[in-house]
Amino acid sequence: MMRAGLWACLLCLICCLEAAAQSEMREWSDKSGKFKIQGKFVALVDGKVTLTKPDGKKLEIALDKLSDNDRKYVEGMNDNPFEAGAASPSDNPFESGAQLPPRGKKKGDAWMAPDFAKLRKVAGLTKKDKNVWQMVPVPREEELAASVELPKFSFHERVSGSAMSPNGHWMALSVNDPFAGSRIHLVSLKEGQQVASVEIPKPEDHKAIRPLLLAVSPDGKYIVTGSDHNAWDRAGAMKTKLWTVVGTELKPSMEWAPFDTGSTEWHQQDKSRVTWGAFTDPKRLLLQADGYVVSWDITTGKSQYQAGLNADMIKFTPDGKYALAASRTTVGVMDITAGKILFYRDINASGSVDLSPDGTQMLVHGGENIEILDVATGVSKKQIKVEQQGQSFWAGNHHILVGEHALLDVEEEFVSWNYTGQKATYTAGGKIWFLGTDDEKAVLRAESLPHAAALSKIEEAKRDPAFFLLQPGSAVNVDVQVPADGEAIKATLIAKINGAGFKYDPAAALTFVATKTTGPSEEISVRDFGSFGTGEKFTFTPQIVSLDLMESGKSVWQRARRGYVPGIFDIRQGETKQTALLRYQDPGMSLFENVTFPKFIVRPGKAGETTITTEPLD
Repeated sequence: MMRAGLWACLLCLICCLEAAAQSEMREWSDKSGKFKIQGKFVALVDGKVTLTKPDGKKLEIALDKLSDNDRKYVEGMNDNPFEAGAASPSDNPFESGAQLPPRGKKKGDAWMAPDFAKLRKVAGLTKKDKNVWQMVPVPREEELAASVELPKFSFHERVSGSAMSPNGHWMALSVNDPFAGSRIHLVSLKEGQQVASVEIPKPEDHKAIRPLLLAVSPDGKYIVTGSDHNAWDRAGAMKTKLWTVVGTELKPSMEWAPFDTGSTEWHQQDKSRVTWGAFTDPKRLLLQADGYVVSWDITTGKSQYQAGLNADMIKFTPDGKYALAASRTTVGVMDITAGKILFYRDINASGSVDLSPDGTQMLVHGGENIEILDVATGVSKKQIKVEQQGQSFWAGNHHILVGEHALLDVEEEFVSWNYTGQKATYTAGGKIWFLGTDDEKAVLRAESLPHAAALSKIEEAKRDPAFFLLQPGSAVNVDVQVPADGEAIKATLIAKINGAGFKYDPAAALTFVATKTTGPSEEISVRDFGSFGTGEKFTFTPQIVSLDLMESGKSVWQRARRGYVPGIFDIRQGETKQTALLRYQDPGMSLFENVTFPKFIVRPGKAGETTITTEPLD
């Protein structure tokens, strides 16, 4: 894919706080009393007051240029969280230098002309630098509340997103009802209460923004939302919005397109979608899109640095100095203040990243693999095969909650407990936070896992000889039912079984069975790239290869792969569409070559389970 000129249309921001009450047209005067004007208060921004004159035109004046009475009036209308700006050099604050800066093209009142003065590009790493990894682990020591109560959920409402402040003290949740709209809640995990909220009506068309939560400031004063993948503004770029806490409400205070490509083509518009955001301190915001990160000062709207960083997930150290970022092929560390990528290393496909509460271990979860890294050195400590997909979090320093539900014992590498029924799962303060609901309320509750009742049952179950179906030293047979290459596949599987700590035994009751079968035929539609309509119809008959662990004729564990048609495929010279599809029907034998066996397999039905409600687990 071709990269657009990502920063060519980078727009500065205007931080704008709405008045807490409707203001009236009144007379304003400067300190000397010589200059007076009629105007209506609009906003206090960065130490400057915006007024609307009777003719509808707007002007700005430094707050410290106004008379004492006018300053008291403004301060009574709104508290300004931003630092005071420089005073205007004009003698008459209502004239020279008081107008709003020039705006960008057709972006509305909250848009500014581009300003690239502060933008600097951060150099990437050379090949020889990438494995030089040195960090000092920082433990999490904060004490958070036990729970936060939220309004109850309606039947159709679902949690559609969340964002956490880097220090773990604040969390924002978005709740979406496809028939009624969305609501956003900002909660303090330290105080155990909701701080502010806002309701967003159902979008009237696809161009309206359904909020995608990106970031929460470490002081809990701001949250940032982005567009979902179907929402574009009038110029084609996806927008980002800053919300400010005003009393118990969240008020939109600015809106901009930080990665405007200037194109109306859909594939270029998608490059402007912010994939994640994070505050590095109360004033500085990181945003990423299309493989780049830019740092913003939200008090001035100026960009500070641009760095090449394409991360699916990012996690901050507790001191807020470093970001640990994972992509599909690498994991690395970035110095947030300097905007410098320090070091990185290659890793298997990844997407979920988390730091252990003591700060010494980092997990990276992608596909069927969890890799655990030593934070101090970046060295891989172990890889664990898992079946669960989705986000994974440390639950203490010795367990991982895999896919938000399955509790994995890191040392012994088996899932010992399952937690189900929660609306959502998060991590903060070294604990797992479950969102449970009932007919009266919703409760966000912190839990230490495994909880006491589960821990005692796990220890009791491990003493049961029937608890583990497969464990180190277990005897297992191999039966290959694949017509071609059967002997080679069998030899490969036997080597893997012995290498995993099991014993190959042709007389064993447990048997790994390798098969290749033909799946049911299906009708698919194929059309040329760039064309429209339903396309031509073809019959596709996938082949399926599978590896099952059989006990008494029943499959108790399985890995499988089937042929599939990718979203876009090529037609080689001399091929028709039908013959090209034949290449995708057979998945090949790579499943048997690449399969990794777990250290333990728990017998189905033996792992415990707890249903999450609004009540504590113990």
